[in-house]
Amino acid sequence: MKGTATGVLDEKTRTALMDFQRTHFVTPDGTVGPKTVEKMNIPYEEKLKWIRVTLEGIEEAPFRLYNQFIWVNIPTFSLEYYADGKLISRHKVIVGRGDGKEIKIRGKIVRWNNTLPLVSEIKSVVINPRWYVPDRIRVELKEKAGDDEFFFQKQGFVMLEPARLYQLPGGKNPLGKVKFLFDNPYGFFLHDTPEQHLFKRASRTISHGCVRVEKALDLAKEILERDNPKKAARIDTYLKKSDQTYITLEHPIPIVITYFPVSVSEDGLLEFGGDPYGWADQIGFKGFFYVKDAS
Repeated sequence: MKGTATGVLDEKTRTALMDFQRTHFVTPDGTVGPKTVEKMNIPYEEKLKWIRVTLEGIEEAPFRLYNQFIWVNIPTFSLEYYADGKLISRHKVIVGRGDGKEIKIRGKIVRWNNTLPLVSEIKSVVINPRWYVPDRIRVELKEKAGDDEFFFQKQGFVMLEPARLYQLPGGKNPLGKVKFLFDNPYGFFLHDTPEQHLFKRASRTISHGCVRVEKALDLAKEILERDNPKKAARIDTYLKKSDQTYITLEHPIPIVITYFPVSVSEDGLLEFGGDPYGWADQIGFKGFFYVKDAS
């Protein structure tokens, strides 16, 4: 005789539910809330399309050309660092928000704060970086400052000229302790963040377009130890300085940023990041907005 429904999940069902939540980027709390229901209602046909687009995109991505590279995948909020053909480390990332005004790039409609797929090379690592504030963020900061004439001074900002503003290194600097620079026309880079608690969120479309990296300093040390061990050994000295230190890589590292709806977790499970920017109908997004030295 079957038991009576109680509305309470048994332990096996709750564990299965939490696995589903983790692989669909919902907070794994073991309860069937609105976000979980939304993910459960995604048609299998849609998921099959995501898998197909991902497989096609992987075939076109230049991974196989590189012995060492960094791969950021936007929908699954993930970064993987490979060297000598092996996975060295995995990091959670925060990517651009899905909002902002609509703009057209390479014939595609995107939004101002989207992180865009691209292929480039990381040429330098900056320890204790200054934050040079983009124009659109400077407007937001002015609104935040309101009538407080000392707001920027208290936050460690320096005004170079009426239209140029930067923030000194320190605990209030949103770039944290390190940033990674690579050529691209959108002003994107990878960087640390003092707000490490944000990596506990399951869904992480939070930034203005740049990619924030969990344990970014560890990534910098891994890269520099392979590139120039002597410079890697001086990182702690650089961190004690009051201003930034640029470290040029002897061997630039390819970076590939993709928009693949599906990936594989560390324990081998399919992860459905899906379509956070609403690009599913534009299948061409498996391509790239910028490829370094393309002509």
